[in-house]
Amino acid sequence: AEEAALEAAVARKRSLAVLQASRIAALQRSTAELLRRRDLDAEPEAEAPEELSDSCDRTPTPPRGDADEEESAEEGDWADRGAGEDGWDDCDGSGALSLEAATAQLGCLQELRRQVACLEEDLQARTAEVERLSAEIGSVELQEQQQMFGKATMSYNGVQIGVVGHTMPG
Repeated sequence: AEEAALEAAVARKRSLAVLQASRIAALQRSTAELLRRRDLDAEPEAEAPEELSDSCDRTPTPPRGDADEEESAEEGDWADRGAGEDGWDDCDGSGALSLEAATAQLGCLQELRRQVACLEEDLQARTAEVERLSAEIGSVELQEQQQMFGKATMSYNGVQIGVVGHTMPG
């Protein structure tokens, strides 16, 4: 049961890490798009390509659904930093994102990367714990099997010896 709980926790952390990596990638795309728009705005005779006009449709939204307290707190942090119910509160009618809003969103990028690194470390620690517990369970199962078949091991002068069906005089 403990192993199943650990595996479930690891799975939640993995999905959160994937979600955060997705958010990072979306922020990087938004940054590149904003830089292109800034360059296009600097050239008055150039027109913005149509593909740039729907930036609000391709930005990450905070995760919804069942989440533990830690994930809920992170969602709250994400929302506090500028992500609204639809992903962006600062989109104007044309789908453009203000430079201030983009700067605020990019400020989240470093924090998201730190969180991903922490989650990866936590995942490694939990994976090591699962491996340790699995080895411990295997050891206990082996001992139970040995006892069930009347086998025992004992140490004599530092050497492990197996005894089948008898006991050695003390």
